[in-house]
Amino acid sequence: MSDFTSSANRVLGKNYDWFFSQAFEKSYSCDYKVDTLRNISGKGYFTLSRIGKFMIPAEVQVNFKDGSSELFTWDARSILKKYEYPKNITSVMIDPQKKNLMDLNLVNNSYTLESTDSFFLKYIAKAMFWMQHVVTAFLFWIG
Repeated sequence: MSDFTSSANRVLGKNYDWFFSQAFEKSYSCDYKVDTLRNISGKGYFTLSRIGKFMIPAEVQVNFKDGSSELFTWDARSILKKYEYPKNITSVMIDPQKKNLMDLNLVNNSYTLESTDSFFLKYIAKAMFWMQHVVTAFLFWIG
């Protein structure tokens, strides 16, 4: 194993022993969470937390009320990290491109303050889909 890690460190040009140690020698779990999201007096606040002990950098996408967004990398070295922005935030998402396959709970990776109409449209479309199948099955049954 030491040959692999030394070769990888040499090729990458950095020391990644911290990553290889937790990935291959320990059985740490990986789970990130957007804890809180609040807008107070035109400023946005949110907190990210690392629930498991496995530390791997993760991308975080912050969407603002004015339609703009920001993408940054969180190093996940601390258990809790608080952020503040000078404008209102609509949503925060950890790992928006789903690159981290080790995250145990993907449901808690995002937090949205404002609901969108697409939520209701999704369930209406599902209901229409099932109604179509029920009608088709009934027509097939009667002949």
